[in-house]
Amino acid sequence: MKRSKLIKVLVMIGLGMVLVTTLMYVTPIGKEMRIVLAETLSSTRYEPYARVLGVELEKKAPPLPRVVVGNTEVPVKQSSYCWGELGCADYAGGIESFEGRSPTIVTPEASMKFTFDYQPGPAELHLNQIQDSTNQDIPIQDSDWITPKDKGVYYYHISASWEKKGSTSATFVIEVK
Repeated sequence: MKRSKLIKVLVMIGLGMVLVTTLMYVTPIGKEMRIVLAETLSSTRYEPYARVLGVELEKKAPPLPRVVVGNTEVPVKQSSYCWGELGCADYAGGIESFEGRSPTIVTPEASMKFTFDYQPGPAELHLNQIQDSTNQDIPIQDSDWITPKDKGVYYYHISASWEKKGSTSATFVIEVK
């Protein structure tokens, strides 16, 4: 008797999964259901089950700057942020946060451009050069900046803030040759 009840329960669960999967991929509301399901399950312990059902989960993160010198894109690494529904995260700062990262080679006094894919653009943008244990503010003109003229490795922290959404920051390292 117990075994037959277990079989019935398993059959009902299987039929339920088939019904949900059919609704998600065949009906007009399926796309909306997948979006809601992805938002609900993202970054939870149920994430692997969503993947089994073929639900694409979007990893949410604050916007990162795109840093470009000439035709070369400089890799950036997420740093501290407070961003809407994502909340806040505080990353280690200082020169130690750059350990193990290779600098991007740039030429002296080259034009560097900062952009964000997120619109509208940030209300404020700040660039700091990190040397030893000190930070030096670097003036930015219209999201542009000129690389140093002296050869060497330079460590930077860029922060941006939006009036309604929050703030984010990133780090990058360049070598002027």
